[in-house]
Amino acid sequence: MISYLIIGKNENKIKQIINSLIKADYLVYKIFFEDEKKEYSITQIRSLIKETAIYSNKIRVYIFECFHFSSIETQNAFLKLLEEPPNNCFFILTTNNELKILPTIISRLKLIYIKDNNQIKLDKNKDKLLERILINKQLKLIPIDEVNFQDLLIYFR
Repeated sequence: MISYLIIGKNENKIKQIINSLIKADYLVYKIFFEDEKKEYSITQIRSLIKETAIYSNKIRVYIFECFHFSSIETQNAFLKLLEEPPNNCFFILTTNNELKILPTIISRLKLIYIKDNNQIKLDKNKDKLLERILINKQLKLIPIDEVNFQDLLIYFR
């Protein structure tokens, strides 16, 4: 199943998009920060890996709001879930700061941008371009007119 990263600052629009991705018969789980920390933890991700390994005939959706409040280690642990997606599960992550999300996470998610004027943009071209970059390991095989250098900056910090 496809997992999503919603990027934007308009919380109402983000909630609308999340609701549009969820069907009535889905099981929805909102993941909250650990009590004392203001971030997601590796322990939470490891527990989630175990939980999602248990089969369910219903589709489960796990929502992480403000996923940029995750350490590099936590994001790397989460990457395992995205690389080997569990059956009948998908994830919805939100952020207002795409630069704090690992490029390897971004490359495995469907990106939905909310522009300042509330437009929604699905970025299919960026996904294809990133895939070509990762395969080729360089830009020399990509025509220059297909490259938006501002978009690429997030992948080469």
